[in-house]
Amino acid sequence: MKRTTSEKSVCCWDMPQKREAKFVAREVSTSCRMCRRQFGTIHSREHHEEQDHRFTASKKAQMTTGFSPGNILEYRTPQELQAFVQEKLRPISGPVSIACAVEIEAIINVIKEYFPLPIARLIKGGSYIKGTDTQVWSDVDIVLFSEAFENLDDCKKKLPEVIDDLGKRLKKSSWTSRITMKKRTQFSLRFNFKCYKNLHSHSFDIMPCYEMLGPAPSTGLKWSFYHKLYLCHDADKIQLYTMSLLPYQVEFIKESTVQVKDLMRLVKYWFRTSFAMPTEQNRPFVLDPANPTFNVCENSNAWDEVAHAARRSLLKPLFNGVSAKEPWLFTNSW
Repeated sequence: MKRTTSEKSVCCWDMPQKREAKFVAREVSTSCRMCRRQFGTIHSREHHEEQDHRFTASKKAQMTTGFSPGNILEYRTPQELQAFVQEKLRPISGPVSIACAVEIEAIINVIKEYFPLPIARLIKGGSYIKGTDTQVWSDVDIVLFSEAFENLDDCKKKLPEVIDDLGKRLKKSSWTSRITMKKRTQFSLRFNFKCYKNLHSHSFDIMPCYEMLGPAPSTGLKWSFYHKLYLCHDADKIQLYTMSLLPYQVEFIKESTVQVKDLMRLVKYWFRTSFAMPTEQNRPFVLDPANPTFNVCENSNAWDEVAHAARRSLLKPLFNGVSAKEPWLFTNSW
């Protein structure tokens, strides 16, 4: 199917410079890391933090990094790193893994049973489904498309009630002892599920949504979807749009090589073992890069701290001889 001239003139995938301008942050956030007060410039934010909160550069650097003992950054050979991935990161196969898969399918069936609206389609995602989970960390994303939502605006309006209703039903179910509810978001119900004799748990994110693409969208529908997404300036609607992209994100990661998946596991491990424990003054975070439409940089006021932890990591034996170039490490004020 050929695109019209008007489509060609506005589609972001044909204009890389405009795509970068829309989805790549121009600078770090200007909100205070302690009181969330907004400022016009980064300089005024940092001046406020130093004067009102005594949040100096030395204190910030101290709070940012927290390298744990035996950190992978101390390894000196590829063989050491590979052994660590095989023995400590990759999920262990065998009876436990099989039992775990059975129980995850069981809790998903429970979610379907207690969901308060008719379900047109259910999509699974997250590190467990993509094959990038580890022996310690695993998450499962569930998107529930329902025809009860008339459109995107109707979905946005009804979501809080639907999410609360599902949470109440799960709490009253026979599975309640194995479910620990977490703080819900605007668009999802979140909980930890104790799996296989409580030996480990999985983090679940349940997201009801209006169906926009369907199971087998035509090329024309895909072009129309991305066109609407690119022109959308409503952050809430963008999040709802991206739920329809979950199958493609899963497919993208699943088709990756084992080496790429191991790299993702290593990045997660680096984040969890190289940063200080999160506090109100310190919440640097890196999200899944498979979603190209959500500009996480605009919501973070700690990218300078991420850069600092990365710079410190490059000084470790594992990265001996590796150099970093801008714009990745853009902060020089440490």
